Amino acid sequence: RNLSKSDAESAIMKASNYYVENSYGKTWMTGDVFGEYALPINVTCDQYWIITEALKLADADVYFPNYSQVMIIVPADGCGWSGSGTIGDTSVLTLDGTVKVGISWINWTSNTISIYKRPLLVIGHELGHNFSNWHAGYYFCQTSNAVDYCFIDFYDDRYDIMGNRNAWHFNA
Repeated sequence: RNLSKSDAESAIMKASNYYVENSYGKTWMTGDVFGEYALPINVTCDQYWIITEALKLADADVYFPNYSQVMIIVPADGCGWSGSGTIGDTSVLTLDGTVKVGISWINWTSNTISIYKRPLLVIGHELGHNFSNWHAGYYFCQTSNAVDYCFIDFYDDRYDIMGNRNAWHFNA
């Protein structure tokens, strides 16, 4: 199903509510939804090409200096990624000049972002990157034949949204 403007606004509001709760009311999101725009290709999984082309298409409609975050939501079915985000801000050349923004791109058609699944997890996770957060991992040890085996999984802390499992609070 195609993403409607109200679907996008609802998903972003859920992410905003998550950040309000996590920050004790110090971080929230407001913004505008622009588009829908048709990329000049039928299918691609190249995330950077998608960003570049989407920004070009929206450039005439968006005054980028008014925004600190840009989220691009695309249907990229079969690409193997749910989303991605810049770590902090990045410089983007627009018709309005060069602006520094955090950019997230969200694959709305993947299994993890479908309106019926977990949009908060993916959107909240990618915005976490824009706020300069890296992935949250965990250190796991087990004993086998009296020998300790330990490893670090850099992307699987199930108690932190940056661990890609649940939309729970950030670790301290």
